[in-house]
Amino acid sequence: MVKKIIVTLKGTLNKKYGANITQLNTIFSNLIGADALRGISTVILYIDDLVTAKKYGYPLPTVFDEVACKNIVDQIYWKESPEYLAIFGAQDIFPFQQLVNQLHQSGASGSDPDEFISSDLPYACDSPFSTNCNTFTNPTRVIGRIPDLPSNDLEEGNGDIEYVRTIIDQIIAAVPANRSAITDYFSSSANVWTGSTQISLRNIFGNSFHMKNSPPDITGGYSTTELGPLPHFFNLHGALSRTSFYGQIGSSYPEALRPSDLSGKVSQGAFVAAECCYGAQLLASGAGMGIASTYLLNRAAVFMGSSTIAYGPAVGQGLADLICQYFSINILNGSSSGSALLSARQRFLSVSGPILDFHELKTLAQFHILGDPSVHPVQSAEPKEMMSTIKDRRFTLQAKGINLGLTIPNTEKISDSGSVNPMVDFPALKNLVQFGVAESKTVFEVDEAFGDNFAATHIFKLSKQGNQKIRYHVFQKGRIFDSGICDLKVLVVKERDNQFMGYREYLSR
Repeated sequence: MVKKIIVTLKGTLNKKYGANITQLNTIFSNLIGADALRGISTVILYIDDLVTAKKYGYPLPTVFDEVACKNIVDQIYWKESPEYLAIFGAQDIFPFQQLVNQLHQSGASGSDPDEFISSDLPYACDSPFSTNCNTFTNPTRVIGRIPDLPSNDLEEGNGDIEYVRTIIDQIIAAVPANRSAITDYFSSSANVWTGSTQISLRNIFGNSFHMKNSPPDITGGYSTTELGPLPHFFNLHGALSRTSFYGQIGSSYPEALRPSDLSGKVSQGAFVAAECCYGAQLLASGAGMGIASTYLLNRAAVFMGSSTIAYGPAVGQGLADLICQYFSINILNGSSSGSALLSARQRFLSVSGPILDFHELKTLAQFHILGDPSVHPVQSAEPKEMMSTIKDRRFTLQAKGINLGLTIPNTEKISDSGSVNPMVDFPALKNLVQFGVAESKTVFEVDEAFGDNFAATHIFKLSKQGNQKIRYHVFQKGRIFDSGICDLKVLVVKERDNQFMGYREYLSR
């Protein structure tokens, strides 16, 4: 049978759910039984349990922090090699890994305000614990997070057992949709990003006819018919600790989607990809339920989004545009939600690499899925007799991930500075961009050292100047409004041996 392992922490669950822990155990048992009927052997592993520790050969740590959880998940994965790995619980149960955001300048105006990137990517990689994004360009594992609602504190009994029951019942009831029956979608874009969103929708669905623009389309006006299609795709603004998504035209940022707009209108099995800043944040009780949690409460199968400030290019496609559309395409082609994410990560690395700027590294790290990674929202159109076995597919994905890790060099920060005019540093830009004065500048250098890896080393020897360093000069400016919406503008200039090689412009989503 196909193997699925769900990891969580018994002690924290006991404290959070108090007298309801028996109900939670029954909910888990129901999921295990339903999975067995689908041919999936599911095991719940409490990594803080002495029996589990003895079985997998690790000492019980005094604190189950990011280091301990990453190391233990690795131990379990290497011994069991499950087809699916799931984390149960929000960040107050099982921690996100906190990766250092090298785009952040402490106290600097205009720089990316995220000091850390909350990420499940390290759990998807064989690399050992690290807080460096560069360590995790080798994703090989199919993983997802089945969240509960986070609490502000862990006083006994505060956990919302009915929320957990609802989303587990949805997983149990999940039935893949027939691909030929999916002829429509729901999508909303900030007005200023209409062109980019249209490209994404055409790449995913073959048309952009059903895209909503915000403004004029704003909260409160979406019908059950409009929200009824299974695929949902968003290219809107999100904001830290805010429950809504926002549109934009000029300097106006109206609400485009509120959690209340979704109640009772989302079809069972819907699958969502959101480019928005903080689109997949899990808000603690008191802040209100966010969009992602509300989708799951309303029977969506999976929500894919970002934990932090996300970016896309000012013109064309890149970053959040790519990873979200790759995920959506994979779901429509019949992948499980976890496999769709892994394949999207690998394709993103293949298309963007082998040399990545740090915005690309941040994009890779910040997007994750909320939902059971074993669920297939859409039935594969490929005839069963033509389909490879799941073990063969996992082997292929593992080989791709390992190879990507071997061929992508590190991109590391070497300096920070304050206000500067990029046109002074790079006069070649004068007729190309209108960026103005940057409020902060960060320089990154690509590490060309690969040890004994022959193929990767020779990426940089395609010319006689292969030993010269590649640098990315990142110019940032912008502001964060009282609403929490970020209006950040970024100019990334690629340089080699003081020679201008190209540029990119990014905008915060």
